[in-house]
Amino acid sequence: MNWTDKLLEWNDRELKKDECERLNFKYELHMTRYIVRLLDSKIDFKMHQDVLQIMKGGKEISVNEFIYWWQITRYEELSVEQKKIKEKIIEINTKLVKISKAYPVLVDTDDEETKKKKTKKKEDLNQKRDKLIEFMKRDEINIKKKMTLLNNFKQLCITIPLIHELLGNIKLYIESQG
Repeated sequence: MNWTDKLLEWNDRELKKDECERLNFKYELHMTRYIVRLLDSKIDFKMHQDVLQIMKGGKEISVNEFIYWWQITRYEELSVEQKKIKEKIIEINTKLVKISKAYPVLVDTDDEETKKKKTKKKEDLNQKRDKLIEFMKRDEINIKKKMTLLNNFKQLCITIPLIHELLGNIKLYIESQG
């Protein structure tokens, strides 16, 4: 599952809960719980002899490897997903521009057959344009939501000291889970 789907799934699940049941990100362990659950398909955290183990793909990685993964790999993965969304918007806008340039011009000297063809083409182009505009209107909220979720997750724990603090919170969270 990609980051966008994971973030949307989490967000939708949280919004269905009563406000009193939702995580409150002002609490560090609430944020920690959120991050641990979002990472669960990529990174697993375990305690072994009072030491936090960070597992990636079934293999233990060091804190430095995790920091690199968090700041470089995860960031790039999130950026790729944001770029795909932006490219889809650009693609639709390009199609709209192409459609607007393809409209035939009716000329007084056109014979009836040519006028019918141009009118038909104009109707077809209007239909294509309307479908694209409808898609953009319908999906605009989802696009903004996806971009916001990806960006917000991308901006979590952006410094190395914050990542060390996060790992300390993860250790506390995992230990408390028993």
